[in-house]
Amino acid sequence: MQTINLNDALGVMKEREPFQLKFVTADRTLKTGGKIIELTNAVEVGAAHHQKNNETITVKQLGNSNHPYPVHIHLITEFNHKKVFI
Repeated sequence: MQTINLNDALGVMKEREPFQLKFVTADRTLKTGGKIIELTNAVEVGAAHHQKNNETITVKQLGNSNHPYPVHIHLITEFNHKKVFI
């Protein structure tokens, strides 16, 4: 599997073109997580969850779903079918 640097992946996300993304969920407040989510046609969106100080972004699957996903950038495991590394 090919690899991509996290900073490069984040740069491509800002171009507003659809992308594939796989990440692991985590919620420190509720002490839940560990679920792997894959979005096949996602875009980055601005939202209240989008906080640089928490290193999170908000993404949304295009199409039927209006559900935004807050994603911690260090929990992204795959971007456009490439393994993400820091």
